[in-house]
Amino acid sequence: MVLLLQNLILKILITTTIKSAINMFKEMFHFTPGYGKPFIVKDFGNHRWEISGVIGIVGSTEGVIVIRLTRNMAFKLLKETGMVGKTSKEINSLVTGMVGELANIISGNAINVITDKRVDITVPIIVQGPNHIISWPQKGPIISIPFTTPYGPFEMQINIIYHHYQLNLLYDKELTPLVPVPYFVVFYTAKELSVTLYRELLAHSLSSS
Repeated sequence: MVLLLQNLILKILITTTIKSAINMFKEMFHFTPGYGKPFIVKDFGNHRWEISGVIGIVGSTEGVIVIRLTRNMAFKLLKETGMVGKTSKEINSLVTGMVGELANIISGNAINVITDKRVDITVPIIVQGPNHIISWPQKGPIISIPFTTPYGPFEMQINIIYHHYQLNLLYDKELTPLVPVPYFVVFYTAKELSVTLYRELLAHSLSSS
């Protein structure tokens, strides 16, 4: 049951992270990034990324959501914002702040679908340098979503550990009778997420009986 919920939450977080990243870039930078098939990260010490914005997820579901990009792309995005630094120190400070804000916006919007009120996000942490290392939780796969943009590629990476999840909606007259369906529709609102979880649990219990 725990594994079922964790996998479902991960599926939904992947979908909402993609949606959130696309919407954020459209609104802030006026282009729509493309994205590829999510994959499991296996090589942690050999990557192209030079700056990462790390957001922690705390509460009944814990983990991290990370945006990873090159400094070249970060500088190009900073230029698009209109913010200008006079010195290298000022520019680096602006880049750090911008990457943190990107991570915060994408992660905050992505986890809004989790109806459990005991889930929150931390302030962003910026990690920089060639082949820098992120402190990932010890359990659970690290899922990476590759994106492409006119300014270069970036990745969103997700790692979560499920502890306890309490459904906000386990019964609703609109859901009776329920027909078990596999997860193939993307849901975004709190009620729709609860409906999805309900159907997944019902399908799981029927298949196990």
